[in-house]
Amino acid sequence: MDDGNRDPLATEVTRSIMHTFESLFALAPGGEIWRGEHDTRWLVSGLPAAFMNTVFAPHGLLDAGEVESFAALMDGCSLPWSINVLGEPAPEIVDLVTRYGLTTREHAPLMARDSAEPLPPSVGAHPVRTIDGKDHQIYGETLAAGFEAPLEIMSWLARRELLDAPWATAYLLEEEGRPVTTGYATRHGDLLGIWNISTSPEHRRRGYGKVMTEALVRDGFASGARFAYLQASAQGVGVYTSIGFRTVAAWTIFTRD
Repeated sequence: MDDGNRDPLATEVTRSIMHTFESLFALAPGGEIWRGEHDTRWLVSGLPAAFMNTVFAPHGLLDAGEVESFAALMDGCSLPWSINVLGEPAPEIVDLVTRYGLTTREHAPLMARDSAEPLPPSVGAHPVRTIDGKDHQIYGETLAAGFEAPLEIMSWLARRELLDAPWATAYLLEEEGRPVTTGYATRHGDLLGIWNISTSPEHRRRGYGKVMTEALVRDGFASGARFAYLQASAQGVGVYTSIGFRTVAAWTIFTRD
């Protein structure tokens, strides 16, 4: 990958993502964080989920040696794990992931928007509220329902320490008093990270994810953030584009079948 052709905002956002993940894992019981010379990250939670035990490679070919070293460590942990490469991976990285059996490849668009661009009119008046550590149980249950993932794993992202962190704010959107959509915003300097936008299956296709995202963006810009960013699913790109986000890069994510 040629870093010289990368959108400058993508580089800034990537630094913020790395900082955010280090902050999250630093608060995890038993979490491990290693950083390589070229900013490769080795992050282990100990949970049985590939996205929670991962090697982040933000600089493509420059990272090949570090990725090799960290992959060997990760492979010895007896946990599901993944490798995340910013942009299209170099042939050396493709060879490496093949040797480790990480043959499933996904792409996660990295999107951002400028605070100078006006937000579209709000699409609804559904109640969105901020929460804290005392709400960790309902937040974890709503998050697990939205991602259709085990509560054991999602509870890791709903721990009191994370909901009370001074650099983050957690949100719930409610329908008739019942929480149905989650959101989580982080701040790193003047960059706002948007995370954990999830809606329980029976409440989807009602615009709740868009309402939640807009609420986080409005709050973040009101508090002085200059840019907002998020990592989108393929299904969410259209929604985020309608809110003013644009794709600045993409992560390539490798996991085992």
